[in-house]
Amino acid sequence: SKDPITDAHVHPLVVNLRFDDSVTRACEIVKALIVSRNSEINSLLAIVNNAAVTNPGPLECVPISKIRETMDVIAIGSASICQTFLPLLRDSRKLCVEKDTGFYPKIINVSSGAGMAAVPFHGAYSMAKHALESFSDCLRREVQHMGIQVVVVQPGMVNTASAHNWPTLVDNLWSDLAEANYKSRREMCVAQVENLLSSSSVLDAVSVGKSIGICVSKTSSRFRVRLGMETYFLVFLTALCPDFLLDLVLNLSQYFAFLLSNTSQKAKKE
Repeated sequence: SKDPITDAHVHPLVVNLRFDDSVTRACEIVKALIVSRNSEINSLLAIVNNAAVTNPGPLECVPISKIRETMDVIAIGSASICQTFLPLLRDSRKLCVEKDTGFYPKIINVSSGAGMAAVPFHGAYSMAKHALESFSDCLRREVQHMGIQVVVVQPGMVNTASAHNWPTLVDNLWSDLAEANYKSRREMCVAQVENLLSSSSVLDAVSVGKSIGICVSKTSSRFRVRLGMETYFLVFLTALCPDFLLDLVLNLSQYFAFLLSNTSQKAKKE
């Protein structure tokens, strides 16, 4: 198979989602590429918003600049992409209708289980993913009559370098205030992430990418595509549990992850 970086149909672009000018320039480049391509339908058939940053830690201690950065990249950045590229998708739908392809152009917004349930120490990330979920719902209802589909993909824990680097990210934002008030909670949160990454339910990044590709290529897709047992578990909890019970379950899951981690470490030492 061809190296995707050298494939003639792949055109890597560097875009800073926090700056509107950068997004606009990217759109102009895409327009030029569409015109230059010699194919039956010269149009943009889908956009996938998958950019993310995570700035973990207790919300009291995470700098507001870091919370703003997370919101800018995940939520505001996705909104900027959609506003800028929607005219191209609209043109694409017109071509699909004219050529009777039956295809619906798509906006794929990659959310997370954190977009359904806010987990301690994932506050900034959860805020941004919740915002992305709401944005997607509203946008879907606004553009349905144009024949443009908005799909939310909700993966659980994905086995990536960023996920494995989570404890380091927490340490980078750790402060004396956090040390004095959240030290024990930090240990529980780190244990939970490490246990999820070592569990059989963790998702492979390649398989998630393939699932997103299937969403793009399908003529029509579901409004929400959930990936992984963790996500379905959160859907079940948020649908059936009142807030006090959901709080209890999420807190206990971190506590038991911490106990399991300590037991495992003791067993290795022995």
